[in-house]
Amino acid sequence: MPSMSIQMLRYLGATCGAYSTVTATEANHDRSVTLDQHEKNILNNFLPLEDIPRQHAAMEGIPFLVLAGNIEAERHLIIKYPKPEGNELRLYMGNERGFSGQAGEQFVIFRRAREPYPVVGFLAQANFDIIEAGDHEARPEDEIAVDMFAGAEGQLDIQRAIGHLRDPRLEMRLIYSRSIEQAVIALERADYLCEINPRHQTFVSRVSGRQFVEAHHLMPVSRAAYFTYNLDVHQNIVALCPNCHRNIHHGTLENKRALIDHIYTQRVNLLRHNGLLFTLGDLFVAYGV
Repeated sequence: MPSMSIQMLRYLGATCGAYSTVTATEANHDRSVTLDQHEKNILNNFLPLEDIPRQHAAMEGIPFLVLAGNIEAERHLIIKYPKPEGNELRLYMGNERGFSGQAGEQFVIFRRAREPYPVVGFLAQANFDIIEAGDHEARPEDEIAVDMFAGAEGQLDIQRAIGHLRDPRLEMRLIYSRSIEQAVIALERADYLCEINPRHQTFVSRVSGRQFVEAHHLMPVSRAAYFTYNLDVHQNIVALCPNCHRNIHHGTLENKRALIDHIYTQRVNLLRHNGLLFTLGDLFVAYGV
């Protein structure tokens, strides 16, 4: 299958990447992805292909960054040549490792600047098509989240980090991304109050022990390719009650525009003081309003 398009690379914040469709045999029988030459070329940036073991050689796995819901976690995955001869190379799935794809999904592997490991994951075909068509900016209400914290799993990981908890069911070491760390700083700065209206009441989180608010990147990190500075910083993350968070993703264009305007006006000085120079107009473009 081909290398990634410019649209896909920009969306993922990648410098190079490749993809292929997961077959029914790969998903249900082999429980592995057979890498094509484009995908091998991406992997070869991090690991010489000749160093990968063959067949029954013992291997504990090599580190990858795995797309898991709305976060990326460092996981050790098994990769090897399954036959004594030949160039067939497989990357093995495993639910316990957070790496499992379904037939018809798109397997992606890509490289990001300054990341020490390749990034891998699976995208639903519908989401993949939207990104390829370049429609994700105008359709933020789709399953593709405008910000990486929009899903429940991403928010739960933030709550765990606040409460200094780790999921005991995970058998591998879970590394909280920089985004999680920065989100905790942002929520603490907001004193766990909604930054649209601090009178918005939610509930006390069982996990963190604090009022439940959600983290939201004001300028989506998916727009990183358009800026020369880092968007994954706490100054670009706001605390929102669940209702306001859903509103900024799924509300009417008028509501979204008003919320974005309110947040930007409240923190424009903080943004500029820390070198985040995007404008209100840039935000309207990013959210398709």
